[in-house]
Amino acid sequence: MTFSRLLLEECFKWANQRMVFGKALIEQPVIRNKLAHMTAQVEAVQNWIENLTHQMNRMSHQEQAANLAGPIALLKLQSTRVSQYVQDEACQIFGGRAITRTGMGQVGAPALSLHLSHTQTPPDIFKASAYPSFKVVWAATRAGD
Repeated sequence: MTFSRLLLEECFKWANQRMVFGKALIEQPVIRNKLAHMTAQVEAVQNWIENLTHQMNRMSHQEQAANLAGPIALLKLQSTRVSQYVQDEACQIFGGRAITRTGMGQVGAPALSLHLSHTQTPPDIFKASAYPSFKVVWAATRAGD
């Protein structure tokens, strides 16, 4: 979810900076709605991660295996769906900048262009240890093939 949160932050920055029809993009109700839904979903998954982590810290290994396998599997499914949703909405908010590798689009461009092109192997940036969730995002985009 780290990458989704970062991408959401970039969407807010872009929406505040971009002027459309004499107003900031964020003043458009459709954009505010997109950002609100993205935020709600990302925060819900983040809360779920923290809740399961807390439960894992309080349970024995046997209790974890018996009680948390299902919720963890559901969390994995939901987190990849939310990551893909955030990428889709970010593409709409950024427009053509979603696929640029410099400027405001540079944070989302690797994942967004990957999301659009469905390449066979992840780009080198996905191997960076600073972005461990990139591989999850890549796997989520590949799951639709």
